[in-house]
Amino acid sequence: MISSTKGLTLVELLVAILVAAIVIAIGLPSMTTLYEASRAEAGIQTLQSSITFARSQAVSYGGRVTVCPLESGACTTNWNKGFTIFLDRNNPQGNLNGDDSIIKVVEGFNDKDFVSFGASFISFTADGLVSGTSGQFAYCPTTKTSEASQAFNVSPSGNLRMETSATITCN
Repeated sequence: MISSTKGLTLVELLVAILVAAIVIAIGLPSMTTLYEASRAEAGIQTLQSSITFARSQAVSYGGRVTVCPLESGACTTNWNKGFTIFLDRNNPQGNLNGDDSIIKVVEGFNDKDFVSFGASFISFTADGLVSGTSGQFAYCPTTKTSEASQAFNVSPSGNLRMETSATITCN
């Protein structure tokens, strides 16, 4: 009578677990970097499309449209928490007042990430030009100097241009 054994021995199981642990230990850091780069790409695309949308709405409405992170009706510099796009009919510029109309609200970004812009708001006039401060939007995953960071510049004419510098930082 021939007997056959089926299954794994304890040694074979330990070797399989060890090989799996080594593969995970080697692959996990690169997966983290890939995840950060993907988050930065999604974040910068959200910012770009929202700024482009705001500019087109200013032209469509024939009036000033402002993009800013709102808190109690006033613009703040905390872009991480999301931002609001609104038709800015009244002065002072950059505050949501009685006659202003909210066009779109963009939810906040990942709590681990940093989003920066040099001012508390950016506004576009009826001809698509920036009214006030233009500058750089930066999205930095996990740290303010992450290698996966991405940025774009908004020119005074309202055009967007991707930043290609290897040293993008979020302030």
